[in-house]
Amino acid sequence: MQELEYDFEYYQMRLPVDVPTIVISPSESSASMINGTDAVVPLRMTATPREAPPLHPEMAEAGTCQLIRCTLHALPSEPRTGP
Repeated sequence: MQELEYDFEYYQMRLPVDVPTIVISPSESSASMINGTDAVVPLRMTATPREAPPLHPEMAEAGTCQLIRCTLHALPSEPRTGP
């Protein structure tokens, strides 16, 4: 179990954390990078991966416009001043 330190400007506290994690890797060597693993399960592909069909140009343009709108919405409306 690890502890994570939180700093809430006026109050600091340490909380225990236990985050289960699954690591998926094409090589066995990455499993040795993680100490304390409970299990190593080798995976193998049982079918040939399918290629996605080509994207219609109108769909690609609509997706691009949506990404631009989301990006512009996420930007701050006023420039930041100072550090």
